[in-house]
Amino acid sequence: MVHRLKNPGKIPLEIIEVQSSSYLGEDDIERFEDIYGRSNALEAGVKTQTIAR
Repeated sequence: MVHRLKNPGKIPLEIIEVQSSSYLGEDDIERFEDIYGRSNALEAGVKTQTIAR
């Protein structure tokens, strides 16, 4: 599932992520390009993909 969030308001958005599974590791994360440049996937050690806009 691909998802992206946007906060159109003026109050900072706080996100709470909840995981429920027998495996809770993060080595299966796939990040898609971040058009805002907030993170470096290589430094984070996650796979990346580019998606069409």
